[in-house]
Amino acid sequence: MPFAVILTTRTGEEINVSKFTILGLLSWLCGFLLLGFQGISSLMGTEGTWQSMTLLDVAEPEHLAWIERLPFGVLRRSADYLTEMPLFLLLFCLGVLFLVLGALKKA
Repeated sequence: MPFAVILTTRTGEEINVSKFTILGLLSWLCGFLLLGFQGISSLMGTEGTWQSMTLLDVAEPEHLAWIERLPFGVLRRSADYLTEMPLFLLLFCLGVLFLVLGALKKA
């Protein structure tokens, strides 16, 4: 089973967990950590970059220049939306996607 990780509980029971499930849980964890840092930053009243972090804030603009060259307007608008949405929300959505893929992999 190349796409699974076997975890052992204290009782010795083995649980097969797909890598998609692990990626989904890690994505959710990163999203919650980012949301926590943004919450703490807003409570402190600082004007740092934690307040409204997007993918545009993390990546260099030249790495996202391919979006402007997309051939269809629908694809371009969708890619623009994904790069401008809050990063914690993007991580949550990716986590849901990976968890669904992990559930489909088990079935």
